[in-house]
Amino acid sequence: MGREMGFWTARQERALDEREVDALWWAWRQACEGAGLCTRVDTVTGPTVTVPRLVDVVLGPPVVLTVQLLPGQLLGDLRRVALRIAPHLGAVALRVTALGQIHARIELLGADPLDGTVGLPLPAAPGRVLLGRDETARDLVQSWADDVAHTIVQGVTRSGKSVFTYGLLSQLAADPLVTPLRQRPHRAALAPVRRDPARRVAGLRRRRPGRPRSAPAGPGRGHGRPDLLDACRP
Repeated sequence: MGREMGFWTARQERALDEREVDALWWAWRQACEGAGLCTRVDTVTGPTVTVPRLVDVVLGPPVVLTVQLLPGQLLGDLRRVALRIAPHLGAVALRVTALGQIHARIELLGADPLDGTVGLPLPAAPGRVLLGRDETARDLVQSWADDVAHTIVQGVTRSGKSVFTYGLLSQLAADPLVTPLRQRPHRAALAPVRRDPARRVAGLRRRRPGRPRSAPAGPGRGHGRPDLLDACRP
């Protein structure tokens, strides 16, 4: 009796999986057609629409689709319409990666990877800095010596310049290969940050914008701007 129940349970589960795969196949076809990721040929009997072929489905979690791109299509074509296709597949976003020459791996993301605060573990890896996280939940890591040695941060008010800069400086301050330097607006020379650089950077993050404690607020004397950590010396 137990073996028969197990057989029927497995059969029911397999039937449910097949229904879910069929639903994904149909949703994929409709979403690709609506997003323009297809080819359309008008014939005597009516238009013929062809979308990238669904080769394999892993129900997961996470759900992973393997598709074969149409002739002439590139991975970038799929990535450009990923946000338009994702809601119709029951996902918030799609993580698209190359799989060979003409196939793509599509992972359905059930949650927004940018919804929330990204933790910043310190000390960071020597010689590497974490810049942030992209729309596919991948960490953007760069080499400070090769990629961010000379960086200018520009943006409108309250766009996140200070948060980004202090997050970058806190990682550099924790790197034993880097000596943070600071430059006050009214001085031309650079000076090393005294005491514990990591603690000084953390303290700057908590300080409210305004006149620095040690700089007078007068014309040509800083105009009330906070200290600027301007360079890093290896």
